[in-house]
Formats: sequence, C-alpha cells, structure tokens
Amino acid sequence: MIAKELKLPIGEFPKNHRVVFRGDFFSLRAAPNGTGRNRLGVNFRSKAFKTAVLRNRLRRTVFDFFRTQSDFLKTAPKSATDLLITLNPAILTLTKQALINELKSNGHI
Repeated sequence: MIAKELKLPIGEFPKNHRVVFRGDFFSLRAAPNGTGRNRLGVNFRSKAFKTAVLRNRLRRTVFDFFRTQSDFLKTAPKSATDLLITLNPAILTLTKQALINELKSNGHI
C-alpha cells in the first residue's frame, strides 16, 4: 500500500478535471492540487465488483504498481497533481499480470 498522505480522498477530486487516458479497462483523470505532492485514487462502481475482497485486491494491485514501478508518487513535482483511476467492469477479465502490463503501457501521465 501507499502512504496515507499520497492517497487521494475521492470526494475531494474536482469536477473540472482533464481526462488523460480512456481505455477498455480503466480511465485516468488528472487535476492539479495545492498539497505539494502527487496523490493517487482508485474508483469503481461497487455494483460491478460484487465482493469487497475483489474490490480491495484490485485497489491494492493498482496502488502497488504506482508505489513500486511508477515515478508518479516518487518524484517531487513542480506542480502537484491528483490522479484518479476509474476501473471499468471489463478489468475482471484480466489476470493480475495482465493488469500490471496494461498499467505499464497506459498508466503514466
């Protein structure tokens, strides 16, 4: 998992954001923030992902990817950014490794 100060409270994400990427499995939305650090949030429809175990597993996989393999949370930004990842129900067809590969190819802003 990532540190609490790097997690984005979903309710604080502004309505005026820009869509960075929209694909079959997830969408990335970005907005500037005033905290001085990049933050990351994961969002999805709970009706599409029935069990909490599944929702938490997907959330952990995404957070883990950004913690270990991405520079988004590691670098000190000139302008801090909030990044919201919205998972689509089609992501259920992917294995964990396929999800990580999809994030590698499309998960950088």
